[in-house]
Amino acid sequence: MSKAYKTILVEDERPVRVFTRHVLQQYGDVFDLVAEADTGKTAIELINRLQPELIFLDIQLPDMDGFGVLEQLQHKPMVIFLTAFDHYAIEAFEANGVDYLLKPLLGERLERSIRKLALQYPLWLAGKAGIDHERLRLWISEAAAPQRLIKSMTVKQGNKMLLLALDDIIAFQSKEKYTAIRTKDGREFLDNKSLTELSGLLPAHFLRIQKGAIVNTHHILQIRKHFNRRFYFYLDDKAGTVLLSGHTYATAIRDTLLSRKD
Repeated sequence: MSKAYKTILVEDERPVRVFTRHVLQQYGDVFDLVAEADTGKTAIELINRLQPELIFLDIQLPDMDGFGVLEQLQHKPMVIFLTAFDHYAIEAFEANGVDYLLKPLLGERLERSIRKLALQYPLWLAGKAGIDHERLRLWISEAAAPQRLIKSMTVKQGNKMLLLALDDIIAFQSKEKYTAIRTKDGREFLDNKSLTELSGLLPAHFLRIQKGAIVNTHHILQIRKHFNRRFYFYLDDKAGTVLLSGHTYATAIRDTLLSRKD
């Protein structure tokens, strides 16, 4: 989608809420977090008044459960359920949730939910009054069409357009409103695509290691442990780039690269 989903977070445990907020803020191009609630009553008032497109909803709240919240809503947003217990899964999906996430929320698991949201959003729009059916048709066709993985990147250099082979790219990094493409020979180019967009277009050997960086695993010289589930990535480019991973990406990093180590 071209804009972030207007989002409300409903979670009663403050440490969990703060952590979840931190993870969602790493995906600011996807989630526009406009409010938070720690009780069902507050959640109902905020959701009906602010009319978000999406809510992250804790199933167990101090004054009612999440399903009770949904029953009292006048405005019906898309829902991603949050809980510490997996035995609510069937009931959550019967309530037409987009997804069901176990706490603590992990960035790599959230990215699966983002892909599900892209499919759910046009269907949610269809239930709203005054829907533009032509726009809906385009949304559905775009979301349902399998994405083709890119094999190269076209970048601008002065008045020329250059074609960069993916093998020559060592990393993509967020840079203000753009994404910086860094190459093995030390050059840097800017692109308008966000890292979240690129994550769905790049081959599997490109790995997102933090909010602001995707690395080409073919160009990793070594990985060293930092602390708090973080790692230093040493790349083989001319500039000797070293990147520090985010702790919320530790599971994906271990599963992808470190399954035979430690």
